[in-house]
Amino acid sequence: SQCKELECSPHVLVLNEPRSISISHTKKRGGSRECWVDKRALPWCLLPDPVLSKLGNSHNRPLWVTDRLSLEITEIKYDDNFTSRERLELLKHTNTLSKCIGHCERIHQTAVPLNYARHALRSLTMWSFTLPFGV
Repeated sequence: SQCKELECSPHVLVLNEPRSISISHTKKRGGSRECWVDKRALPWCLLPDPVLSKLGNSHNRPLWVTDRLSLEITEIKYDDNFTSRERLELLKHTNTLSKCIGHCERIHQTAVPLNYARHALRSLTMWSFTLPFGV
């Protein structure tokens, strides 16, 4: 019903997720999940359609975007307004961004110990129940 309408829309991009995600419009197909995003919204509207299909199939989208950004920077022609110094500086910042994304991915993929998760859940539950009495 709603999924079929979204699938046929020209403004929708299908993203293949290699791991579980929690988006309201998902469906299981094979070993991966699919989700839909509106191509008219940021950041999707900034990329052309051939690039969007490659981006949708990549397993790590932030690293793919930084790699694409560095490729775009290297394709800029040299002239009076853009020298090798500016190119190297932009590539250095892109490389730093890529390293930061790698560090964030490592933190994101680190498992939370079960005892810590239980303790945090119980503490949050108690805080939520006692909050109305404090207000």
